[in-house]
Amino acid sequence: GNNPADDHLCINSSGSVGSGTATPETALTVLKTSGNVFNVKGQGNANVLNIGATAVTTITGASGGTIFNLTNSGAGDYMNLGTTAFHVQKDGKVGIGTASPATTLHVESSLPKIRLKDSDSGTAYDLIQDTDTFKIHEVVNNRDLFTMTSGAVITLSSGGSLTKFDTSNAVVVPNG
Repeated sequence: GNNPADDHLCINSSGSVGSGTATPETALTVLKTSGNVFNVKGQGNANVLNIGATAVTTITGASGGTIFNLTNSGAGDYMNLGTTAFHVQKDGKVGIGTASPATTLHVESSLPKIRLKDSDSGTAYDLIQDTDTFKIHEVVNNRDLFTMTSGAVITLSSGGSLTKFDTSNAVVVPNG
């Protein structure tokens, strides 16, 4: 129509383009309050990049599966993939399984496990927190090298022999 506010696409006197707005603030301004704002299609007409009006950005693969989902629920200054799958706060704290990381790296699940693997040798160790026990597990030999319970019992394993320390009522002095 003749009314710029009714136009779906507007080019102002400065050459700025507006979609959904008659007053574009930048070279390209797209205004939409709900749903998808910007969508790039790929092979087979699949959504490849989708930017939503509520600060949701999704990148999907050719099969339609989500590769990357970035959500900002309004609080800003963080990146959240999924709900609590992966969360990065503006102070650099990273949460896996939690949206409220308390430390530099905070892993939370019913059985949190971190695998450390040397890419040269293939040697892998798991750090595991299981109920009231912390373990260092040697993956290739499927054995716990170190366990520590909340009751202050520490067990070390070396080549089949076990050494157990009960430190609940003792003072351990290194080199003592």
